[in-house]
Amino acid sequence: MIECAGLTRRYPNGVTALDGVGFSVPAGGYAAVIGSSGSGKSTLLNVLGLLDRPDAGTYRLEGVDTGRLSDRALSGLRARMLGFVFQSFDLVPRMTALENVELGLILSGAPSRGRREAAAESLAAVGLADRMDHLPAQLSGGQQQRVAVARAVARSPRLLLADEPTGNLDPAAAAGIIGLLEAQNRLGVTVLLITHAEEVARRAGTVFRMEAGRLSPVDPLRLKGRDAYEKRQDQLLS
Repeated sequence: MIECAGLTRRYPNGVTALDGVGFSVPAGGYAAVIGSSGSGKSTLLNVLGLLDRPDAGTYRLEGVDTGRLSDRALSGLRARMLGFVFQSFDLVPRMTALENVELGLILSGAPSRGRREAAAESLAAVGLADRMDHLPAQLSGGQQQRVAVARAVARSPRLLLADEPTGNLDPAAAAGIIGLLEAQNRLGVTVLLITHAEEVARRAGTVFRMEAGRLSPVDPLRLKGRDAYEKRQDQLLS
């Protein structure tokens, strides 16, 4: 699904946000990228989400070399393939939960026929069948993020990109959101999660660490505690 090689992104102020990043995620995979603020995680997500172009390197999305596409073609590919979940929810305050999800379908070019029904089904799937007519201000933070997840998955994306989706939530709400992402992954959706929280990243099948614009693989067992990691080392040596 994702194949990157030598991705580099430098900003006019001289900051190198991506420094030769290369990695891959198979179709149906679940990967997490961890790192501190300013490490380059969000820049990487913008490139993967076709919202920004790298200065160098290649990014293939399901075999398509995105660097060869026009801005219009990138917009179409993004609408067809990608779903986004952001930390800030990005809901329209004056629209109900149902209207917010339907807006996402409108912006992706979904036909009007069956659009509202699809939005309602998506909200029901995230446990908000009884909150469809509520405004964002009438919902808890966890419920607002569920609306954001429903909006992202309503158009059946093949790749779901989540940028710190639990950053503003309490532990119980955060666990619920991670559960929703995992449910999408079980349905065959490729999921890439950006986070600074190791307790969130540890649930992914593949984990990468971003530091100063460089990406490196991480043994997931290192994120599950010292005891689990040492137990595995003992098994390998025995």
